[in-house]
Amino acid sequence: MVILWALWEARNKAKHSAARYSFTQICQRVLSILIANGKANMTHAKFWTRDSYIARKLGAHTLVKQRQRPILLSWTRPMQGTLKLNIDAAFKDGKADYGGILRNDQGGLVCAKGIYGLCSSPLQAEVEALLSILQLCIHKGYNKMQIEVDSLQLVHMITGKIAHWKLYNNLAHIRTLLSSFGSHLIHIYRETNMIADWIAKHSCKKMQNFTWEDQSYSILQRLVQLDLGLPQIRFR
Repeated sequence: MVILWALWEARNKAKHSAARYSFTQICQRVLSILIANGKANMTHAKFWTRDSYIARKLGAHTLVKQRQRPILLSWTRPMQGTLKLNIDAAFKDGKADYGGILRNDQGGLVCAKGIYGLCSSPLQAEVEALLSILQLCIHKGYNKMQIEVDSLQLVHMITGKIAHWKLYNNLAHIRTLLSSFGSHLIHIYRETNMIADWIAKHSCKKMQNFTWEDQSYSILQRLVQLDLGLPQIRFR
């Protein structure tokens, strides 16, 4: 494409400006365009697969993909005397499922809720998940909570107060609830939100709502124990 552009450019200048371009000048023009785009990081690295030698010769050093580094992540306990609420939502084919788990400062299960329902978009699923779980916490009398979600877009909408008009009322309600809790929303990586994700998928699989308020549900309890001692790997 760059070669074609250089030829087209030379042709137009020859026709309209009576400028003559030699083969060597066109080659230099092609190289200058490639080098400029490479240094500006405007040429995607995928275009240089198996051609890293050429990229380096053109001075496009920024196109070399950095090696991903693994980091260890794990769920952390909240401050003493407070609870931590983790929330997640999943959306597929117009069906949304929500999951939330509330744990104490020792990591023990206080309660968990899985909700199965319908909504029109993944973002709406995230908003409805947060609102539903917060309403449940108020009903149960829980407060002093740290709240974590793995949707950065949701955090931005709530803190920045900018969102689609269809979500405005629910977001306003969420802000009111957070203010009453004296809490704020924190974004976390998905690797530290695994149990909320499992609860959401469990409700979707069974196509019904679930509530756990004791330690008797063995699968969930084992997941809670693993979450305390088993780190997850994330590449960045």
